[in-house]
Amino acid sequence: MSNVIDMPTPMSVLAERIKASYENAVKDRNEWVSGTLELAANLDEARARFPSEIDFGVWLAQNELDWLGKGDRAALLGMANDLDVTRIVLEETKSASLRVIWREEVEPRLHDVAKTGASECTSSVPPDQICEAPEITASKRPAIRPSSPFCGRPRADEVYSTFLNKDARYVIGKVISSRNGADIYEMILRALDWGFLQPNRNGFGTPNLRMLFSLGSRSFCNALT
Repeated sequence: MSNVIDMPTPMSVLAERIKASYENAVKDRNEWVSGTLELAANLDEARARFPSEIDFGVWLAQNELDWLGKGDRAALLGMANDLDVTRIVLEETKSASLRVIWREEVEPRLHDVAKTGASECTSSVPPDQICEAPEITASKRPAIRPSSPFCGRPRADEVYSTFLNKDARYVIGKVISSRNGADIYEMILRALDWGFLQPNRNGFGTPNLRMLFSLGSRSFCNALT
């Protein structure tokens, strides 16, 4: 059994990686795809260390990384949800605008993947049978970092990939790390098994029932609280 512990990447190293990947992205078309993918991944790793977008923005400014506009930054963080799909889009696109590529090409593809998964639960299934969301293949799942509160938990990849919104993922990470986190995590697993919870982009800043009922509206979930 190995005693080696994977430590989080130091923030100073992440800052240098972001600068380097940006420089690669602006060199030429050949470097643009790989540089943009690296930039998205490094930004995503850095964003996961902060509880809010404001704190993240302060860190970027302190490290002279605020040359990326908020719109481009949001686009890159969105792309980081599925780097495989993003790579395909970047290799095919004619656009050079990160915001346009995310809004018009990457995000619709990710939405279609989630929509296709939900549509497989058709009305032809007998009502006494539970309709489960199709499994997301390992190659499509975002990587879980060793420092993540999801790391090492049962079906961690499946749970992590269900919540595509980074703020929601952060909230859930805090909740499952809390005193009663094991019980809450078990409820999330059951909600997945019963089909109440499916891959989604729901955003929330505090724990609520949308953690378990992804198709429920805000008003519905608030009414049950």
